[in-house]
Amino acid sequence: MNADPCPLTTWATPHPCAAGGRHNLSWPTDGTSMIVAGRTAEFMASAKAVGVDKVINFKVVDDGFDSTSAYNKLVDRIDAKVRALAAQYPGASHKFTAGWLEHTETHKACSDVAYRLMNDGTISDVRFNHVYAYERPLDQRANGAAYVLDIPGSHMTKKRNAMYAYNTWDPSRNLYALGYHSVPELLEAAHADPREFVYTLPSDYRPGKGN
Repeated sequence: MNADPCPLTTWATPHPCAAGGRHNLSWPTDGTSMIVAGRTAEFMASAKAVGVDKVINFKVVDDGFDSTSAYNKLVDRIDAKVRALAAQYPGASHKFTAGWLEHTETHKACSDVAYRLMNDGTISDVRFNHVYAYERPLDQRANGAAYVLDIPGSHMTKKRNAMYAYNTWDPSRNLYALGYHSVPELLEAAHADPREFVYTLPSDYRPGKGN
């Protein structure tokens, strides 16, 4: 986001930039102070677009990358938060990211927590969404899914409005199109596809960093 012009516009296959192709924001390079605030603003705008009436932000520090010990501590922190929610809302349905299929240890930590809480009976109605399925060719995106949620046209409007929150440039609202700048192809594929892909934990699921 400190680049000028926007790297999206200079790729071999360029993408549009919500800022008109120019940033030069001069953000600190600590990786957290501006990015976390901006991504949180995007998420809140997205949740509002689909009609979510309450958002609880765990504010868990994303620091499970450096070592197995750090990863395990991250899992424990998420575990405590989700257990508290499960106690507050007994019988609720819980949705997690399909972390064993995805790219980051943060996502894997979330599915490790689900694995724990399912095994000890804390939660029972559990589903996993795999957003990186949109990286696959259209005819392969449902591979491995427990079921495919077909979204009617009237609801696709909400899905797309939620996605636009990640490609909105409005610094007055702390919106810098960070999501789109991060994964433009993923968002464009999801924008065009009236499906979501829902998974269950595989029988050979292995918790832990790198599994």
